[in-house]
Amino acid sequence: MTTIKITIWRSLLLACFVTSATALGVSAWRSQGGEYDYDTAAEKLRRIGQALQLYREEYGVKPVVERKTPYDAGLPPNLKVLARVQGKRWSIPEGMSVFQSDQPNFLMQQIDNGYLHCVEYPHHPGSTHLPDNYWQIRGDRAPVLADINMNDADAFNNNPTSLRALILRLDGTVELVMYNRLVPHEINWK
Repeated sequence: MTTIKITIWRSLLLACFVTSATALGVSAWRSQGGEYDYDTAAEKLRRIGQALQLYREEYGVKPVVERKTPYDAGLPPNLKVLARVQGKRWSIPEGMSVFQSDQPNFLMQQIDNGYLHCVEYPHHPGSTHLPDNYWQIRGDRAPVLADINMNDADAFNNNPTSLRALILRLDGTVELVMYNRLVPHEINWK
């Protein structure tokens, strides 16, 4: 009986070791740089940006000086509407897959199944997150969606002041930026 218990414990310890070594190896491989497919990620964001521009044309956009809410800037209540609603000129035929990263990082796998991170924006004047005139200040350069999947666990935890993000701006352009996750809402100002 003792031999069986020892064998079981050794097997469990070995399994834990192999799992840990594999996780560390994958993390190290991902942190070497260059393995994240920025082109594919940027293309997905551009596709969402094209659909967003068509949506904004259909529903209208207020002049920058009159914008107080995301809706004044021509944003839908949720960007995923662009993929969920089919049959419109602005519909994304690929559906929700365009909002999923092909290479989700540790954070996205745990939290949201690899979905791209939606940049937070205030839904109404008086939001405590951003100033009431945010949409006037940022204009069409305001970030509306970000892919942060290129950051691995090591960078996220040990170097939070130098994280990367591919951001989709309100005008449909896509840009690679650096941000500090310790500064609340900093990505909104990139």
